[in-house]
Amino acid sequence: MKQNKIIILLSVAFSLFLISCATSTATRYKREEKKETSRNKTKVLPPENFNITPYRTKLNIKGNKVEKLNQPNGIWYEYKTKVDTGSNKLVFVRKTKGFRVQVYSTDNLSKADSVKTIIYSKTNQKSVYIDFDPPFYKVKIGDFLNYNDAKNLSFKLHQIGYPQARVVNDSVNVFK
Repeated sequence: MKQNKIIILLSVAFSLFLISCATSTATRYKREEKKETSRNKTKVLPPENFNITPYRTKLNIKGNKVEKLNQPNGIWYEYKTKVDTGSNKLVFVRKTKGFRVQVYSTDNLSKADSVKTIIYSKTNQKSVYIDFDPPFYKVKIGDFLNYNDAKNLSFKLHQIGYPQARVVNDSVNVFK
């Protein structure tokens, strides 16, 4: 009997101990607002009185001035584009697997069309496409059979401000 009382007393004490270790739900998710510790302290800096002119480097550049080369295609001078004169039209041969550079993806057709126009004027690439892959319009450039050529164009697009440009597999048009 005395042993049962001790066991009951120990179990009650142990359960009270476990309950006291738990935190109440009212304070568990309560967030304390932190007091603003930074005050408007303005540091007073001493006036600068260091004169750097005696340490200035003098550059004497000798040589003739070099004339600027005329590059009509801007930074795209490596990518020669064929000019349609009427008698020299490209003839579609077939469609095959190849690579294109995806520049932009949006769900707004007018935005995709404006990006296409901007890229068409900046790159002098005649093959700029808008593909509709529901629900997105994707602006893609080029008809490349070689991955490295597409990667070079992707690099150029990164340089002029399209960091999201990437090479994608696509069916491309082959012209002759």
